[in-house]
Amino acid sequence: MPIPIATSPIIAQLFLGAQSVLGEQFVGFYLHGSLATGDFSPETSDIDFVVVTKEALPDEKIKALEAMHAGLRDVDAHWAYQLEGTYIPKQDLRRYDPAGGPYPCVHEDRFYLAGHESHWILQRHILRKQGVIVAGPDLKGLIDPVSADDLRGAILDFLREWWIPMLGNPARLEDGHYQAYAVLTMCRMLYTLEIGDIASKPVSARWLKENFAEWSNLVAWALDWPKNPQNRLDETLGFIRFAVDQSQKKQITPHPEVNLVLDELRVSVKSILGEHFIGMYLYGSLATGGFDHDSDVDYVVVAEDEISEAHFSKIQELHKRIKTMDVWCADQLEGSYIPRQALKTYDPQRALFVHIDRGPDEQLQRMHLDSERLSNAWWGGWVLLRFALREHGITLAGPDPKNLIE
Repeated sequence: MPIPIATSPIIAQLFLGAQSVLGEQFVGFYLHGSLATGDFSPETSDIDFVVVTKEALPDEKIKALEAMHAGLRDVDAHWAYQLEGTYIPKQDLRRYDPAGGPYPCVHEDRFYLAGHESHWILQRHILRKQGVIVAGPDLKGLIDPVSADDLRGAILDFLREWWIPMLGNPARLEDGHYQAYAVLTMCRMLYTLEIGDIASKPVSARWLKENFAEWSNLVAWALDWPKNPQNRLDETLGFIRFAVDQSQKKQITPHPEVNLVLDELRVSVKSILGEHFIGMYLYGSLATGGFDHDSDVDYVVVAEDEISEAHFSKIQELHKRIKTMDVWCADQLEGSYIPRQALKTYDPQRALFVHIDRGPDEQLQRMHLDSERLSNAWWGGWVLLRFALREHGITLAGPDPKNLIE
């Protein structure tokens, strides 16, 4: 993808500046966003970049990067203001970790340290699939594939965290430019929720007009902005509400707070287990019906092998973090982390697994599937749980449970 001529000088200065500051820490410099998807607009687009480092940066390197970015603003204030990017260690780029960071970040005229929110899942997908390599190794070797389920989950999080609150406080949307941006962003979100992939604004807008013709006029206006700088606040708010309504059809459960907790758990566990992660599934009342505020949130995570001590510690910290979430179901998770083979066929000789009960003070523990505590559980033991999971389980990530359980 050719880099627009107007942006070449600032990109070159940023690249050379980052390379000079980082020295041996420098791994690669990449562009993503509209520069990668092919819909860059000089009037409205950011210059999205990622710099990959060997390790987390020490304070002196971070301060030097901040000074370098301040110098870019002095040289070319307009394009320096359009820079949006991050500096991330090679290990952290491979898969998304909600608890990762903080990382040096740049947005408009700000240089700051922050973690990456779930929107980073989308950026990693674009980087891996379409990222422009300015310098460094192929991104397919640095970033694990991002599944369609993870993309949809990130879209739902982004809607919930950023756009739904804007419906109650639309001050930012009073600007016509931001209205057009919002409309085209909703097109891309709806496309991803339906197709399970990411498309450019023109492609997703065309898809939206073909599938939801009632919004064609508004979408055409957004594509044509700023040539037609009308104020269409009410229609834009209506379109955001429409996107939110459509997204409800893609939610895991009809309970928004439960979805929030399950999304956090799913994304984090996948990040912790990495290539050892096989799948995550719901069973119990969420799968068979009758779930209410007093019910357990029953789930199973399937791993390739038994949970290692290192993974155990990280999952323990994850559950502590989830219990602090300000939602009614934060301490109602009750789940197990089970090796693939133990799920496939019941073998009492190798039936060790990891489990956590619901409750604010419960902690992760290693258990045996023949333990008296489990044998007396409501589901009547491991055999019945495997049956319930195979016949009624809801897949949050991974293969159909029928393919995992005999």
